[in-house]
Amino acid sequence: MKALWKKGLDVRVSIIGMVAIILLAVFAPLIAPFDPLKQDIQDRMQPPNRHHLMGTDQLGRDVFSRILWGGRLSLTVGLIAVAIELVFGIIIGLISGYLGGAVDNLIMRLCDVMLAIPGLVMALFIVAIIGPGLTKVMIALGIGSIPGVTRLVRGATLALKDRDYVVASRAAGAKPSQVMMWHVLPNVLPPILVLATLDVGTIILAGAGLSYIGLGAQPPSPEWGAMLTGARDYFTVAWWLSVFPGIAIMLVVLFLNIIGDAVRDIIDPWLRQVRG
Repeated sequence: MKALWKKGLDVRVSIIGMVAIILLAVFAPLIAPFDPLKQDIQDRMQPPNRHHLMGTDQLGRDVFSRILWGGRLSLTVGLIAVAIELVFGIIIGLISGYLGGAVDNLIMRLCDVMLAIPGLVMALFIVAIIGPGLTKVMIALGIGSIPGVTRLVRGATLALKDRDYVVASRAAGAKPSQVMMWHVLPNVLPPILVLATLDVGTIILAGAGLSYIGLGAQPPSPEWGAMLTGARDYFTVAWWLSVFPGIAIMLVVLFLNIIGDAVRDIIDPWLRQVRG
């Protein structure tokens, strides 16, 4: 953490900003001045003012409160989807790289097919099969991201499985599952953590995109992408309905990308060693 903090002012600002966003989302029930779902037609389409810091929407709901609560949903999409891609990608990648042969060829060809399709298109295809909804979007985005993790883990495993300590472990009678768990996995984790940090922002953005076209969070959910969907018909008369959710998405993705790049720079010496 100290090394990350020393990377520069932009990284420090990103860490502080990301921590602040997470805290605002976690404590939204205590911070939000209004119920995010409560409608008040008399206060509809109010511009930002001292009572409604970010104005109100077409149904009189407080935009600031909805953004705070929406942070919970958008961040959850990113974290759950990344958890899915990590769990399955790591397991499949370890098996592919360690066992090799026909198993490796089959897994890699399946990954090639999935990687040939753009990630968002793959997510659209999966959502079309399992149906719309925030939970379905998490699953779809997680599944669509598995091939990238699988290939990374497989490559690192190929570089590590013939190292002396791994060969010695096999010679001592360790089972393949034990070798992968205790000797290969710990050395594969650093680049995976970098990828996961970068992927959270990418997946949040993709989740917002799916919600924007009506396949993600459904009304009256205050998810940021869904808020943009509800605001698209009012942009010329109520700019705040789209600007504030858009800024929230932009800041989260920007902060996470800066932090992810800094983590990658710190771990680069390890990556060069694996490649060598």
